[in-house]
Amino acid sequence: MTANGDKRVVHGFARRGPKSRAYKVWEQMKNRCNCSTNPRYRLYGARGIKVCERWLSFSNFLADMGHPPAKLSIDRIDNDGNYQPDNCRWATQKEQCRNRSGNKLFTHNGITQVQLDWATQLGISYTAIRQRLLRGWSIAEALTTGKRCRRPSRSYKTAPKGLAAAGMRCSDHLARLRRRK
Repeated sequence: MTANGDKRVVHGFARRGPKSRAYKVWEQMKNRCNCSTNPRYRLYGARGIKVCERWLSFSNFLADMGHPPAKLSIDRIDNDGNYQPDNCRWATQKEQCRNRSGNKLFTHNGITQVQLDWATQLGISYTAIRQRLLRGWSIAEALTTGKRCRRPSRSYKTAPKGLAAAGMRCSDHLARLRRRK
């Protein structure tokens, strides 16, 4: 308490001048959850996500999380859970993108990952996997069927529709089209 009985705690991170990065993260976290005029409130407070009682004090938040490392921001491990010490970490943008509520997790051979991780690991494009699943393929089929040959780029307008019917491979057809130029 201050001399006049005020309950404000002085921690030195929000003094006059620029606020520390940790203080801004804490302030924005509280606003997303508590302030209905915040543009992102619908994604946090309106969904019932709260800041734990302990973290209503910046000093406690800083003691639990520490200062944010460069290029990392606060992330909730359980996307539907509250902001509290056992559910938060400092994460990269890449890690946060993989922890979004809209991501679908796919399990194959006992490994669960988001679609982008499967695409990267298997060398199949994200779009190819997505299209296969939209066409009704099983997860196993979508992930284990090899890459298709590439379609000729738009500059090759003469590509036949049925290469297999003509007894040609894609690489043969592309080589032929390149020689025509």
